[in-house]
Amino acid sequence: MIFSTTILNRVVATSVVTTSVALSPFFGAIAGGFALAVIMLPVIILTTEESLKLIPISQRLASAALGGTRFQTTLRIVVTAAIPGIFISIRETSSSLPMRGI
Repeated sequence: MIFSTTILNRVVATSVVTTSVALSPFFGAIAGGFALAVIMLPVIILTTEESLKLIPISQRLASAALGGTRFQTTLRIVVTAAIPGIFISIRETSSSLPMRGI
């Protein structure tokens, strides 16, 4: 799954860069930045999903027991507790991307 996503991302990123550079040679840096963002997205999404899954069910149930709606539980309990994992995934992905030879 990750292997096919990586290949698909590289194809999409390459087509984005090619299209952007072909349309205007002055947007090369913007196209490159956008392509790197497209390549980073699957890794960030997967690690964000895993960090959200790590939040214990007991915390979610405690929020529901105190009268919190599903939206409030998700926003105030789950996302708040997962923010460090999300930021770490963004930092690690952006710092390891140049080392991958992309």
